[in-house]
Formats: sequence, C-alpha cells, structure tokens
Amino acid sequence: TNELKAGEEENLVISGNGFVLLACLMVDHEHVSSGSIRDSILKELPIDSDGNSGGIQFMIKTLKAFCNFYHYSVGDLSVAVIAPVVKLITGLEEINEAEQQAKWSQIYNSTLSLCNSPHISQDG
Repeated sequence: TNELKAGEEENLVISGNGFVLLACLMVDHEHVSSGSIRDSILKELPIDSDGNSGGIQFMIKTLKAFCNFYHYSVGDLSVAVIAPVVKLITGLEEINEAEQQAKWSQIYNSTLSLCNSPHISQDG
C-alpha cells in the first residue's frame, strides 16, 4: 500500500530537509561560488553505467515526495513550506535539462567530427 511504515515519516522529513539545503546551494544564482558548489554536489551524486547522473532526478523525486507528505500531514498550512520548495524543484529541473542538452550536444559534436574524419571512407 501507499502507507508509510514506522520511522519512514521522520526519514522522509529529514531527507527532504537535506535535499532542500542541497537544492538551495545548487540553484542559488546570487552567489558567485554556487557554480563550484553545484559542481561539487554533482560530483558526489550517483551515476549509472553509461555515466549519466541520476542524482538530480533523485533529488527532484525526493523533494516532490517531501512536498506531498508535508501537504498531506499539514494540509492548507503547508503552502508556506511547499511553495519555496516547488521553486527549488523548478530550478533543479532547469539544471537537469541544461545538463541533458549539454550531453546531447557533446554526443552530436563527437558524431559529427567522426563523420567528417578523413579516415572514414565516403565511398562506403
């Protein structure tokens, strides 16, 4: 079922708070050092066998679960907490999208340079 087991509520709140802090550090555009902080955080997030980072998606999903739980627990008063977290989720989604576009651009450029290589016969 969709019920949280004993202790899972506290773990969700603690992890949600932790991810809120990480997200704040990653999407903070006012501080010059946020780029280096973002890079440091991204280096520590898990990657799959293809080298793709699933960490930002994991953070987004955890924050969404945190918001859902918080809204379920507190009700309408949760807006004060959820609204800023939703902005953080949007910021993380933008970072994730930019990261994916950069990766596809890199793959495209690598493929293009291979196709234009003089070592590849154009005759087939």
